[in-house]
Amino acid sequence: MRLKFIDYRDLNLQRTHRVEYDLNGRKRREIRYNLQNNKPAFEKYYDINEECYLSVWVNSSGKRTKCVIHAGINKAFNHITDAHVYWVESVLKDYTNPFLMLDELGLLDVFRKVSNDCYKIVTLHNTHLDKPHVKGSPYRRVYKEIFDHRDEFDAIVF
Repeated sequence: MRLKFIDYRDLNLQRTHRVEYDLNGRKRREIRYNLQNNKPAFEKYYDINEECYLSVWVNSSGKRTKCVIHAGINKAFNHITDAHVYWVESVLKDYTNPFLMLDELGLLDVFRKVSNDCYKIVTLHNTHLDKPHVKGSPYRRVYKEIFDHRDEFDAIVF
């Protein structure tokens, strides 16, 4: 048995924050909750030394918005997508003509914004048609965005 998380509550037993632990018992994430709706409002992520490397604000609809990368950088971003792009570009800069493959369509915005000189390849696994999923059906939103901007990619693999 292992400790997965601890929920902290106020005197009214309302959850104020949660601390989550990894398999080795180290703190990996802390979540502060909005006391009006009991949804996450702020998150802190920790490395294996339990040092905070990322702080993220969460808006009322549950979307991660602005963030700060710590870890000696202390760089702030107005949108978490920009932090993802910054991280991907920092990894790619060490390679010549790298291939960047998108396999998680939820990260399409990040993928499209990466400006490093790299080959961009999108992989698609599911039907691109929306309901009722028959010939002539409209494209699903994310697939339409990919097809409408296909010139931004070096390849689309089905």
